[in-house]
Amino acid sequence: AQSCGTWVACGVACAIAEGRTVLSQFECTAPAGVIILQGGMSHEHFTDRLNRLMRGTEPPAIKVISPVHFTGDATKNLCDETVQDEFFTWLAKQNDYRVLILDGIDGFLPDKPEPSQINRLLAGLRRESVTVVSVESNGRGGLPLFPNQPDLILNARALEGVDDLIVRITFEKARSLKKEQQKTFFIKLVENEDGKLAFVEAPMDEYLKAKTLQLLTKGWTQQKIARETGKDQSTISRWISNTLLADSFVVK
Repeated sequence: AQSCGTWVACGVACAIAEGRTVLSQFECTAPAGVIILQGGMSHEHFTDRLNRLMRGTEPPAIKVISPVHFTGDATKNLCDETVQDEFFTWLAKQNDYRVLILDGIDGFLPDKPEPSQINRLLAGLRRESVTVVSVESNGRGGLPLFPNQPDLILNARALEGVDDLIVRITFEKARSLKKEQQKTFFIKLVENEDGKLAFVEAPMDEYLKAKTLQLLTKGWTQQKIARETGKDQSTISRWISNTLLADSFVVK
C-alpha cells in the first residue's frame, strides 16, 4: 500500500508500451515506447514489478532510469541545462520513446528547483512530442512544485483496512481526456495463474456507500462527498435518501 503509486506507474507503462487497456479503463490505440524516471526503490525491485505486469512474449519498449545508473559524482540533475540538452538530443535521434513517466524523482532534482528550470525541461519535452505523465501517491512522486505542467497527473491512494491492494485513482490534470472521462475510479491488483499481475476494475459501491455515510456524519455536503467518491451527486443523493438514512443505525 505504501508504494501503490509505483504499481500504478508500472501498470500504465506496460499498457502503453504493449498497446492494451490502461488501468482497466482506457484503450491504448497507439502504442509507444515509455521512459520511466524512478528514484523511490532499488532498480532491481522496480524492474521486477514491471516484469510481472508485462503480458507479451517480447519485452516492450520501456526504459527505466534509476539513480543506480549514475555514480555519486555524476548524479543527473534534471534542472541542469547541459543534462536537459543531452536528453533532448537523444530524444531527437530516435522515435521509439514518446511517453515519460515520473515516479519518485526527488533524487533527480535539486533541493530547491527553480520554476524556470522545470519549465525549460517540460518545454523541451513538448518540442520532441513527448507526453509527460506524473504519478503521485501520498502527495509525492512527480513534480510537486509545478502541478499544472505535466500532460497527465494521476493521484493514487491505496484503501486502508482491506487485504487486497485496491487503489483509488483521481485525476489532477488530464489534457488528452474529456471531462466525463476524468472520473474517480478504483482498481484492484490481482495475480493470474501464471504468476503475472494485472489491474482490474474493482466494484466499490458497497464500500462507497459506507464511506458516504461516514462522511455524512462528519457534516460533508453531498457535492463534496461526490468529489471524494467519484460518484455523481445524484447518485449520492439517491443512496442517502433510499438506503443510507433509512437503514442507518445512526438515524435509528
